[in-house]
Amino acid sequence: MPFNPTPQNIVQLDIDTLKVKINAAIAQATTMNDTNAALTKDERQAAVSVGVQRKAFNDYYYANKNNYPALKPSQTVVSDADSEKHYFIHNNLTEMKGLALTLIEMIEDMQLNSEHFAYDYAGEGRLAAKRGKENGLPGADSFFDALDALFPQRGPDEIVNP
Repeated sequence: MPFNPTPQNIVQLDIDTLKVKINAAIAQATTMNDTNAALTKDERQAAVSVGVQRKAFNDYYYANKNNYPALKPSQTVVSDADSEKHYFIHNNLTEMKGLALTLIEMIEDMQLNSEHFAYDYAGEGRLAAKRGKENGLPGADSFFDALDALFPQRGPDEIVNP
């Protein structure tokens, strides 16, 4: 399939503003939850992850637990009110994780788009330097030789875009 996005769209991106906004979001998330923002490897392994089945269990429990006040647990690490907060936070962070993954995919696409056009232009510049060297243009020989030494030579088994 050919690569054919419009190169002008990406150069209009305000990278500095995007970086500031991403860094601000990271800083805000860190200050909001500085004690739990970074779990250790052991803490990560010990924590119970909520997959699809456990989420259905959680959703049902929190939707119905107030119908059975006598059945609330008494021996837990967190209070009933805090467990509600954790449930709310988990659901919102799950949504935020999806948004962050979408952002990462967009950034990767923009990065690939930009590197494609920058590399394509540099490759054409190498060919221009080669023609300049062949025609005896002053300085073209050293410029081409430096570029050519860095130019990746494709082998038959090379994966260009994994």
